[in-house]
Amino acid sequence: MNDKFQQDALLLSDEIDVDELDAVRCLLDSQEDPPVLGRPLLECGIIRFHQQRKYVLDSLRLLLELEDADDDAQDSAALDTIRMFVAARLFQSGGGGASKRYVPRCMAAMAKIRTWLQRIGDKIAAAQTLSQGNGGQMSEEMETVEFSRLSLIQQHELLGVILCRCVEKRQAATSDFFDFISVLKRAEKYETLLVHLMPAVGAYISLFGSTEGGHDLISVRELNNKLFPPSGDSGWRLPQLQAAFRAWWLAEYSGFYVDDPPEAAIPPNTDLDEGE
Repeated sequence: MNDKFQQDALLLSDEIDVDELDAVRCLLDSQEDPPVLGRPLLECGIIRFHQQRKYVLDSLRLLLELEDADDDAQDSAALDTIRMFVAARLFQSGGGGASKRYVPRCMAAMAKIRTWLQRIGDKIAAAQTLSQGNGGQMSEEMETVEFSRLSLIQQHELLGVILCRCVEKRQAATSDFFDFISVLKRAEKYETLLVHLMPAVGAYISLFGSTEGGHDLISVRELNNKLFPPSGDSGWRLPQLQAAFRAWWLAEYSGFYVDDPPEAAIPPNTDLDEGE
């Protein structure tokens, strides 16, 4: 490896926050890309890295969607294979620690993307300030940065869909629910990244707050008291988001009192008037 390649590997490692060996592999895989993309090898490595991440997330999303697809006479064998793969490799029951469960991994990846986007936003703002003197034209390097920004937003959206699917499959624990709520509470503005969380909001509320979630009234009532403490000290930074979440939760939670819930959802000797 020449000095230029080594320098590109170090820069790529810092830019995409991976090990130097992984950066070298990415550059080696990208060696045929510069003539095609018309970009330096370093920028081609960044583009390839984000494309590969998006392809992996798209593949996982498709697996989860096909796992729920309606059976078709022509595709039933393929769908059965996908369902067996998802059950055996993605949704392992029992013995799976947090490091193997997809819900906390999705949340960690989304948090990392939010931090990454903030860093890219600062870089773009600085570049725009410097480019005001030359008509505001974006350099080729900054075009690659903009590509990274858009790709990260797409990856965040895919992670939101995957998270929703995992919660619908009852792969989330109560601790995951409260970790998710803490993310909503810390949200400071209404933006695209917040919209990506909305499907998971509905999935979480359906799982932990409705009569169809498999939890009885006593456990759901405890969650309700923790979510909305009598003190009123909520900690939400966006009042409208808090109001929307509360209305959504109560719409499902009220099913224990208004609808005809399953017998298993109401333990014996439960005082229904206590939580009204």
